[in-house]
Amino acid sequence: MVEKKLKLTLYLTLSISLISLSHALFPFGIFLALPVISGIYLDIKNKSLLNAKWTTFLAITGFLAFAVFAIRSPFEAIGYLLIYLISLRVLGEKNLREYKQIFALSFFALVASSIFHYSIIFLLYVALYILSGSFTLLIFSFLGDIRGYTLDYSVFRKLLKFVLYFDFSVIILSIPLFIILPRSPYVFFRAPSYIHREIEGFGNEITIGEISQNFNMDKVIMRVKPLQHTFPNVLYIRGNVLDDFDGKMWKRTHSMPYKWQKLEKIQFVKHRKTSGKYEIQLTPMETKVLYMVDFPHTVLPGKLHVFKDWGRVISLPPGKISRITVYRSFNTDVYTEELDNKKMFLSIPHGLESVVDSILFVTGILEKSDIRVIRAKIENYLKNNFRYTINVSSSKDPVKDFLKKKGGYCEHFATLTALMLRRLGIPSRLVVGFRTMEWNPYGKYYVVKVKHAHAWVEYFSQGQWFRLDPTPQQVGLNYIARLAEYWDYLIYLWNTQILQFNYLAQIKIFLAFKLQLQKFREFKIPYSMYPVMVFLILLAATLIKFFPRFRIHPATRYLNKFEKFMKKRGYEFKIGETPLEFSQRFCNPLIQEFIDIYYQARFGGVNIQELKKLYLKIKKTF
Repeated sequence: MVEKKLKLTLYLTLSISLISLSHALFPFGIFLALPVISGIYLDIKNKSLLNAKWTTFLAITGFLAFAVFAIRSPFEAIGYLLIYLISLRVLGEKNLREYKQIFALSFFALVASSIFHYSIIFLLYVALYILSGSFTLLIFSFLGDIRGYTLDYSVFRKLLKFVLYFDFSVIILSIPLFIILPRSPYVFFRAPSYIHREIEGFGNEITIGEISQNFNMDKVIMRVKPLQHTFPNVLYIRGNVLDDFDGKMWKRTHSMPYKWQKLEKIQFVKHRKTSGKYEIQLTPMETKVLYMVDFPHTVLPGKLHVFKDWGRVISLPPGKISRITVYRSFNTDVYTEELDNKKMFLSIPHGLESVVDSILFVTGILEKSDIRVIRAKIENYLKNNFRYTINVSSSKDPVKDFLKKKGGYCEHFATLTALMLRRLGIPSRLVVGFRTMEWNPYGKYYVVKVKHAHAWVEYFSQGQWFRLDPTPQQVGLNYIARLAEYWDYLIYLWNTQILQFNYLAQIKIFLAFKLQLQKFREFKIPYSMYPVMVFLILLAATLIKFFPRFRIHPATRYLNKFEKFMKKRGYEFKIGETPLEFSQRFCNPLIQEFIDIYYQARFGGVNIQELKKLYLKIKKTF
């Protein structure tokens, strides 16, 4: 009969690894893991559902089925197979050997989940597994070494205390190992990273109202860290540029075929003064463009395959970014360009010309007015007559519906502005991306969430493109909740210091250590410090000599020698056993006398020489 305490600790360890793997393989992994709950309940009641023959048959059948699945998705097949085998093992008949098999499967399940996980949650899974797993392993060892011994509460508590100290030491020692273990600059294989709730970025077309409907999650999509001392309160992240509007949908006109390349540097314009440098940390998502701080002039895309497209847009090949990606973006305040195809940015859908003309007549905007006057009147008209709202329903004619209801989302404001500018003969286009005002003061970076998706207008005047954002800003610089800031900062550190830790980071650490070592060698102790050092040494020696708490008691030293000597002779102290309990296991009066004299010397003040004589006598006798 296996003790109930062992079952509870084992199933706690199993639950941690199983939750980690099921989380990574959600939702089908959760479905496969459900029978484990029934198996644990039955086992606590000392019952089982499957005998050995059924367990073996189902295991072989499942192995063959998942082997077929492994042809297409090998990593997922391994994870599903482990969950399936754990379910069978827990539902079947068990003795101590089967419990050890369950523990081994739990370890492999945690290792398999590390293939798919990239979030900081996995660190929590690992920490909990180390604590419960080492405790379970220690109980296995304890029950295996001591037959017929009951695992009472006092021993259970001492084992737990030992595990806490041991795990803390392991974690501390693992930090330098993590830093110094060599890392290869080459990736030998890369397993897919699961995105449980798919995040979609911007593509080459967008329907009016799509941002309000599909981009309303509170999930963080990127973190943007300024690399300079000054930065704006409102940050615009450039995504895609759309030029063609058919009355309901904006599209991007392709002027050249895509040719994906792995480039270390993309430069849109040369010899341009940089106004901002930013490091962008992009989370896994499905997107057709790479996001940059507006207006970009140079981008370092890292290891991504990209294509430099018109409108200062970087296109990505079809598919999704499956890993956290870090790259740098350099921007400028001025966007100069030669406009070759002016008609491309002046078209208006048939039927909307009269609508736009009526608005221009009401606002009093003339075609030959100064661009600054036109801009101011458009902004005032939208500000005074329309309200910002995310409660927008889809419509067959979104522009007219916006004018009728006097409320809409950023696409409505930007679309109407672009149409008014085009009707006045000013080339304009729609830019989609993100606008954020959330700032994390601990990590000193911008937080960009899915709900920060935004659309604005760019118009061309005097050889330059200018940004015009007619959508009202809802709040100023938003300092998010304190706990959320701490948690997001921990995620940022996890992504940058752990996931992105590579051989280049190792080289930087080693060079910094070498520099500090050189400074230490060059450091000379002043002669005036010599008396202080001698005083500190004498003070430490005095404390050790005259204060017993700073040194080991002589009686304890002889007890330690006695314990080592008896261990060599095959007589070992049990876990939690006192010296008195150890002596009572022997009929030898010499050992009992030694323990009695030890207690008197340790706590009663008896001369230590008598204890020494007894110890030497025991060595000769045994």
